Amino acid sequence: MKRNTRQNPSSSNPQKRKSISFRSSSPNNNAIADQLQALNDRFDRIESSLIAFKDEITANLTSKEITINQLLETQSRLEKRIADLETSRNDLNKLQVKFSRMEQNSVASNLMIRGIPMDENISLPDTFTALCNTIVCQEVTPLSIYRLKNSIRNNTSTDAGVVVKLRSPSDKSAVLKAAAIFRKNNNTNLQLNHAGIESAAPIFLNECLTKHKKHLLNAAVQHKRKGKLHAVFTLRGNVFVKICSDGAPIEVSSMSTLKEITHSAAPPLNGVPPAEDTNIVQASASLVPSAPLQFFRDGLGEGNPTGGDS
Repeated sequence: MKRNTRQNPSSSNPQKRKSISFRSSSPNNNAIADQLQALNDRFDRIESSLIAFKDEITANLTSKEITINQLLETQSRLEKRIADLETSRNDLNKLQVKFSRMEQNSVASNLMIRGIPMDENISLPDTFTALCNTIVCQEVTPLSIYRLKNSIRNNTSTDAGVVVKLRSPSDKSAVLKAAAIFRKNNNTNLQLNHAGIESAAPIFLNECLTKHKKHLLNAAVQHKRKGKLHAVFTLRGNVFVKICSDGAPIEVSSMSTLKEITHSAAPPLNGVPPAEDTNIVQASASLVPSAPLQFFRDGLGEGNPTGGDS
């Protein structure tokens, strides 16, 4: 049998084929390796950046969490302070109401007389007695009579207020009622000659009011002068107003109440307010009760009882 001695061309020179194959594939492999290395380096940088960014975000979140916790603690403290302030405000309102009642009770039996001159020769007890005799109210006996301290300090006759402290609110009501009847029957206001002093100057006999009630009364009088109210008067130490002549009296307990009343009142006719009264009627005879009020305690009052002129 004859052997085939023909050689395979591809295997006749194996070293040469390997060299050819290496030379043909080595540049591509090197390029790919370089690209992979570049990608690996890029990924390493991105990973480092991401880790640094993560650490930064974590630190920021930790700082924000601390800040939030501090704000929550501050909010909790503020809410507690607000609750304490609200409690204190409620307590203060209760004390103010209690003080207002005490202050009003302290002047419940007192009268205020204005217009008596500052004269050392004028005896206040004798003046009040003469006034009571004129208005036919002799059954009232004052506990004390004294001038207001600011009148003594200013030494002026234009605001020489005299406080008459009576035994009970019923005595005060009796004097005011008798004075109202006297003015109505004689069609004249009280004058100094009605109190035993030779002068035709007017004197004014009113209730003693607390500072708050005086403020309300003055504000109501200003609205009356503008034509927004028909009448302003006091009764039992409180301020009342009437919007029209046949309207019911409305008690004014605060400035907000007065504001609501005046805003709801009709405007004056033709825009012209009515003529001003010479004085403001206080505790008119038709409204003054003859019996003492249940919620007033007899004999309450504070002041400087001198028993005579000051």
